[in-house]
Amino acid sequence: MNTIAIVDDRADARGAAQRRIERGLGKLGATGEWRVLGIDPLPELDDYPSWLTGEEVLVLILDQRLNEDVTKKVSYNGHDIVTRIRPRLFDLPVYYLTAVADDEEVEGDAPKVQAILERKKFLDSDPVPWVREFMREGQRYEQKLARNLARLSELAEKAVSGILSEDEAEEAASLRQTLQLAFESGDDQEEARTAARSELLDRFEGELDALEEAVQEFRAILEAASNTNQADEPSEDES
Repeated sequence: MNTIAIVDDRADARGAAQRRIERGLGKLGATGEWRVLGIDPLPELDDYPSWLTGEEVLVLILDQRLNEDVTKKVSYNGHDIVTRIRPRLFDLPVYYLTAVADDEEVEGDAPKVQAILERKKFLDSDPVPWVREFMREGQRYEQKLARNLARLSELAEKAVSGILSEDEAEEAASLRQTLQLAFESGDDQEEARTAARSELLDRFEGELDALEEAVQEFRAILEAASNTNQADEPSEDES
């Protein structure tokens, strides 16, 4: 199910945001397609990429201060999560929902996130406009991943047929890198979820390597033929 995830160490603040978003989903008639998942901060920053993919998170909402509850204290904040996941999940919609919207690190992350929401204003306002945006941005992210997979499959078929151009080969390599970063995980459950994707990527990698070998062999044949032709041409002295 499509997931809007909230990371906040304070259960009361997290619960208030979750109920507000769920209310918006209800008004939009989307509770059957979307869920809101509120969690405590994960033990380590490296846990986030696989967790996000495994839970099918399409929108991530973060508090900046994640160590206010001393019983659940972690050594990082929301900014650190953004910094950790962006190189791998650079299209994932991320929002700050925090009481410290003017925090220097939060403001510095403005180009990396969709929006910075001040907690009190969000909780006191109609949730529908923001929830509608969460859904729209999440759907765009999901559709982009699907388009990338479909395009990679199309390029794989062209590689099999031997009609892949150099530009398309470069495009395929870029797509493969992007999808590997998006779906990479060491978690057993996530590996099971993405087995089909991994199979497609591995298949294409082999086909691309085979195509490259064929191109190199063809170039070698052309070069040999060119050298032979040059050797057979009479020199000026001979003519």
